Amino acid sequence: MPTFMETCNCRGTRPLGVIGKRYVSRPDIVGSLLKDRHVSRFIVAPTGFGKSNVAYEYANIVFGFQHVFWIRCTSPCFLRDLDAGILYSGIMSCDPNIQLAVFEDVPSMDPHRCELLSELMNSLLEIECEVVVTCTPSADTFSGLQLDRFVVHPKDLMVTDNELTIEE
Repeated sequence: MPTFMETCNCRGTRPLGVIGKRYVSRPDIVGSLLKDRHVSRFIVAPTGFGKSNVAYEYANIVFGFQHVFWIRCTSPCFLRDLDAGILYSGIMSCDPNIQLAVFEDVPSMDPHRCELLSELMNSLLEIECEVVVTCTPSADTFSGLQLDRFVVHPKDLMVTDNELTIEE
């Protein structure tokens, strides 16, 4: 039976169930994620704003899902492995050449778990692995721990008039 990290390793394959039937490309937002690749990038917005779509498009365009881990943080396995302190070792045993870790839908966590995840992000950044995090504003408790992070805010994810005409 594969470990949680083995199931998160994309190996060049797009993760299933991330993109819905209506997908709108957001090249301007994806481009903004290219600016600060040496810090954690957070996409913080309410449910339904397309956070995962942006992370998906970034992982696809920049990496083709090669050496990418798509970590679904809604899985109870995520918190189990975070608490056990085995996420980093699990990632490294699956792919020591990791280039991108996407933490999708990080839940609200207590300060101890926030610190554990922040340490994991820092460890990944130290080996020049990019980190992208998606979460809702209520779950964004990292501002004191990831001081140099780059944040995409809900207003940045609002659909523009041009994108709206494309949808119609």
